[in-house]
Amino acid sequence: HNTGTYIKIGRIVIASCDARINSTSSPQGNVNVGLPFAVASDGGSYMSCMSTHGITIQTSQQGDFFIKANDGQNYGNVHYNTTTNLGLQAQNGDLSANDEFQFNLTYLTT
Repeated sequence: HNTGTYIKIGRIVIASCDARINSTSSPQGNVNVGLPFAVASDGGSYMSCMSTHGITIQTSQQGDFFIKANDGQNYGNVHYNTTTNLGLQAQNGDLSANDEFQFNLTYLTT
């Protein structure tokens, strides 16, 4: 647990992570995950796959969690779809001790 790796080939970055939450103290807000390189500011696309264990499904959540990284950022946010026209939600993921997540994220950098 708590490992991360990446491969960079030209502008393509493939980042992977296996994390376990050790403890929390009244968590609020977004869950951010650092990336090894910033996402391209020219519309750099991203694609992620995320698996979780123990993380509470939210009231209006539809589908699984995933990582979303915006142009120019060197981090991604954990998101999930809501029941409102695929409206994304990134707050209150309800992480607690011993929750786990793994992800693979492919994106373009500059």
